[in-house]
Amino acid sequence: MQKLFLIFFFFILSHSAFSQSTATVSGVVTDENKKPIADVSIGIAGSQYSTFSKEDGSYSLAVPTGDIQLVFSLL
Repeated sequence: MQKLFLIFFFFILSHSAFSQSTATVSGVVTDENKKPIADVSIGIAGSQYSTFSKEDGSYSLAVPTGDIQLVFSLL
């Protein structure tokens, strides 16, 4: 029983040590006439976190907590 407890304890400890806290950033991409823009790339500068806006311009992106810089681009 004590061995099982130790394995469980180390699993919880390692999981919390290596997991990052995240938040969700969401919004709607629009043009100057307030019309939604689809297929805009939204990402965090210098990272692999990214997504694209939907047909209605909406997007949602899970990001690590802390200071970030969002980058929007449309080709």
